[in-house]
Amino acid sequence: QMSYYAKSAYHQAKILAAREDINKSLGSSDLTPQQKEKLKIATEARDFALNQLGLTGKGNYTQYVQLDR
Repeated sequence: QMSYYAKSAYHQAKILAAREDINKSLGSSDLTPQQKEKLKIATEARDFALNQLGLTGKGNYTQYVQLDR
């Protein structure tokens, strides 16, 4: 039987392996219009933080995972 930590690590690794680039996904037909709109809002919020607030971007909020929950 797997320990709690081993199970957690396994599931976290699955999530990390399933990451997709937001900009690439916006051009995909796999997303619904509602999903695309949410990703566009996230991208706009990130752009605002970088360009208007002067925050530094290090690749944060450029990927997502569809969890289907």
